Amino acid sequence: SLSKKYSISDVGLRKACLRMNIPVPVSGHWQQVKFGKKFKKPSLTGDEKEHKEITLALRDPNAQKKITIQSVLPKLKNDIEQNDKLNLIVPEKLSKPDQLIIVARQSLKNHRYPNNGLVNTQTGELDIKVTKANIPRALRFMDTLIKAIRTAGYKISIEKQFTSSPDQFTYVIIHNEKIKLGLREKTKRVLRVEEKSWNSYDYIPTGILCLKTGNYNEKEWLDGKKVLEEQISSILAWLEAKSNEMHEHTIYWKNQREIQRLEEEKKLAYQELREKELKNFNDMLHNASRWQQTNNLRNYIDAMEANAKERGDITEEILNWLAWARNKADWYDPFIGSTDEFLNDVNPNQI
Repeated sequence: SLSKKYSISDVGLRKACLRMNIPVPVSGHWQQVKFGKKFKKPSLTGDEKEHKEITLALRDPNAQKKITIQSVLPKLKNDIEQNDKLNLIVPEKLSKPDQLIIVARQSLKNHRYPNNGLVNTQTGELDIKVTKANIPRALRFMDTLIKAIRTAGYKISIEKQFTSSPDQFTYVIIHNEKIKLGLREKTKRVLRVEEKSWNSYDYIPTGILCLKTGNYNEKEWLDGKKVLEEQISSILAWLEAKSNEMHEHTIYWKNQREIQRLEEEKKLAYQELREKELKNFNDMLHNASRWQQTNNLRNYIDAMEANAKERGDITEEILNWLAWARNKADWYDPFIGSTDEFLNDVNPNQI
């Protein structure tokens, strides 16, 4: 109920409660409530640690429902297929290949040591891994896809995922969002028949091409009812939709960081004001105490003078002491604060 009212998920609200040591219903609690069974309500521990409050924003009733990738794919795909500038047909022969394709072709043809029958490009080149027999097909497909990507106004980039890593990967860049891309030929795991105490396998190329995206193979297209060459419009549509989702996510977290920054600034400003307020109050207490002590000093000095007069003992030494004492009282008095030859570097409030 609360997660529907406030802009927080039920899981997020539960975590907030746990952080603040607020008991939450245990498993089976609501079944007990439903059937009228009694249960012991746990009490608050009073140990909130550093988390003493949480601020929740009300949900915007006018907010649009989140748009999913699948909901926008049909329109995007149709728009792409209706775009006369885009060539979505993979040719029978490679013609005027992109420079990235030229480099990849040379790398694949010169690869001398296949792994499970597959050859692959080098780091810093298009990410392709296929059998030698499938090199022409892979290059024609990738050339068509790259040209379509460029025509659509997107970019193809080969760069490091992490600054410290020597490996470089192929990325499609849309709205400044990067989506990793790689072409693979599928392999099939086949049990190797050997007399061993453990199973070992061979990986046999299947001839099926597969385009993978994302760091963890988030989305893939492969030969099936349609060969990969017939799925370029679907690929472009998904890349566009995914980049839009990523872009919205980037903007959201940018806004969240800005909100957090402003909150931190607000907390810092409040803390500074609080510290200033406390300092001013402490200064007032010290000054009030000094004022009282100054009055006591002057009363004492006056009493010393009266006592000396009463005894008829007003000597030059007494007069010098009275002048010295009254100067010190003026120096200590918060309303006067006169200078003193020997105590100017001393803070009266620290005495």
